[in-house]
Amino acid sequence: MTTDEWGYEEFNGPMVWPKLFPQAGGLLQSPVNIETSKSTNDMTLKCKPLYWNYCPEMCTKIINTGYGWKVDATGGEGSELSGGPLGHKYKLEQFHCHWGCTSSKGSEHTVDGMPYAGELHLVHWNCDKYNSFSEAIAHPDGLAVLGVFLQHWLDTLKRINFSHQFRINLSIDL
Repeated sequence: MTTDEWGYEEFNGPMVWPKLFPQAGGLLQSPVNIETSKSTNDMTLKCKPLYWNYCPEMCTKIINTGYGWKVDATGGEGSELSGGPLGHKYKLEQFHCHWGCTSSKGSEHTVDGMPYAGELHLVHWNCDKYNSFSEAIAHPDGLAVLGVFLQHWLDTLKRINFSHQFRINLSIDL
């Protein structure tokens, strides 16, 4: 691997992306460290909740990317995201997942400096203003990406082997 390729290792991972690729720098680019001590609750979001609807039949192809997987969701209408801080309707283009070599790293983004085992990204494009994903990607309001942190829970999963079995004393911080 050459040094000008991005990846998830220490020498080419999220912390060095801005050095390798200047367009990956700035406040709106990955990676983002969410500092909970500086986070505030936006009360206006109660009046305008985030809405999403995903149609599984829109998923047309799954691809092994070499560092995770990606599912194309370009099969038609119906899978969309709107509301919350978004001023437009966004159509699901694809979703992908990546993870690290251990259960303690793999996410691009962090919370208080802590990485997660992996991260799922649902990539949407602004279908109110643009005619295609390739057109939308060139504009600041063209994309909306939902990121979901993934945590290693294998020990817990071993304890819920049967249908309708559950465990309630988990420490889940959403």
